[in-house]
Amino acid sequence: MDKIEEPITLENGNLKAQVYKWQLVSFSKNGIEYMHGGGKPDYLKSDADRVGWNNSEIFMFPVTGPVYDYKVQIGDRFFHQDQHGIARYRAFRALSHDKTSIFLVQEYHGGKVPNPKHETNKKSPEDLVWLPYKLEKSIELQGESVNVMFGLTNNSDGVMLYRCGWHPDVIAPASGKDGLFEYGRQTLSLEDVIDASEEKGGFPLPGANNIKFTDKVTGRSIELLSEDFKNLNLWSPGTKSSQVCIEPVTQLPVLDGPQHYFTSGEFEQLEPSQKKTYSITIKLG
Repeated sequence: MDKIEEPITLENGNLKAQVYKWQLVSFSKNGIEYMHGGGKPDYLKSDADRVGWNNSEIFMFPVTGPVYDYKVQIGDRFFHQDQHGIARYRAFRALSHDKTSIFLVQEYHGGKVPNPKHETNKKSPEDLVWLPYKLEKSIELQGESVNVMFGLTNNSDGVMLYRCGWHPDVIAPASGKDGLFEYGRQTLSLEDVIDASEEKGGFPLPGANNIKFTDKVTGRSIELLSEDFKNLNLWSPGTKSSQVCIEPVTQLPVLDGPQHYFTSGEFEQLEPSQKKTYSITIKLG
């Protein structure tokens, strides 16, 4: 297999998912959709899918969030990067799939990758550059859950420093007062997330790796669990979009000042040829 030019459907009991190109663009339970369809092909988009973010999900790597001065540093080497990194703009190849799962891979050997953000912001770099890597991605329907796995391998000849995270966009109620987040013993409303997104670009939850989001009108819920990502960041485009992003991340982005990658703060590290995996379980209620 190679590029995915038409959506691939996965099914297991009452769960159904669709993968288009390299994005999980739909997952439903008993015919009820939970995923924002911004990443669907145009002919499959609903009116709601055309509002807000034009993706359904991305993998953020080697940075999460904005990049100060559009440069990151490892040792004496500098690399041009932009918000959420280079992997979001690289295609995956489908290696295999069956009725309930799909396995994809993205390989980057170095060199320039065009930066779409440069088209609307000439201050941002025209091209992005990073160290060679391999990124594996699998999506599997298992029981009542959707399991997503990412595997990162450092294919360079030096130490790779990075941050990473998954950025899925799910359907939310029209009113911010009708969305409820529960994590640990704490709660917050979708309205809180919308306000924080407008004021500072998101609502960070340090140390949280398990969260449940409930639509109080319908009673439907979605729960994300991950022991590999150590934090969560929540973001919403606003009340008109009826969507919210629930983002497991290795480290939280700096939202209130410059972030100097990778000369300050915390980050992940891979030795040459070393691989790390990050997994997320999604439960639909």
